[in-house]
Amino acid sequence: MRIIVLVKSPHAAPQRDETLPSLSPGDRAALATALQLRDESDQAIAVTAGPEADDQALRLALRAGANHAVRVIDPTVRGVDQRTLGTVLAGGLRLVGFDLILAGQSSADWASGGAGPAVAHMLRLPHVTGVVQITRTGVDQELHVRHQRERMSIELLVQPPAVLMMTRGPFLELPAAESDSGTPAESSSETPIELLSLSEMTLPFRRPLVAQHQLRPLTRSTARMLDGIDGLVDLLQRWR
Repeated sequence: MRIIVLVKSPHAAPQRDETLPSLSPGDRAALATALQLRDESDQAIAVTAGPEADDQALRLALRAGANHAVRVIDPTVRGVDQRTLGTVLAGGLRLVGFDLILAGQSSADWASGGAGPAVAHMLRLPHVTGVVQITRTGVDQELHVRHQRERMSIELLVQPPAVLMMTRGPFLELPAAESDSGTPAESSSETPIELLSLSEMTLPFRRPLVAQHQLRPLTRSTARMLDGIDGLVDLLQRWR
């Protein structure tokens, strides 16, 4: 089974390109769960989409035990909406191949929680949010999934392929970027990060485009009283 873990390097601040050498709690839970589910014939593959700075998340995943790391590259990936990001990731995952896709419920910076469902939508896969535990049932690849909703816990049987959004998971201690001797960890140096460009993808990708004439500046105006229906009709006619 090929287990995909979607990760990203959180930004230090919303308006800054600087990324932090860490993983969000949801990403860490997804990675820990993938490593726990993996057996000798399985592969855990960390995937991200973005600029080179996002390699930090992939290197952390490799040092923690992931088999491979893949970054989908395109200059328009950073700052796009969740639907576009999901399209980019879905295109990359079609090339990489997958049986199960794990992701954090929300990132540590934007915390929108939209990338995972967007990927599921583009790949036409079922998805479950609020996942706190995943175990194998022993029947083919069927999974026993616990979904937490406020004070209620729901037990589900999920047959991959599917997208599961993690909020909690097993404890995972991420190795430091460098060992005590100052040399890089072996796993990060021996396993290179694979790069995929959008030109290699088969999934249609639509770049966000907003024409300048469509951008209208916001204006402030004072409140005014309308003189009955005639006043409303007059106002609507002037707005046409």
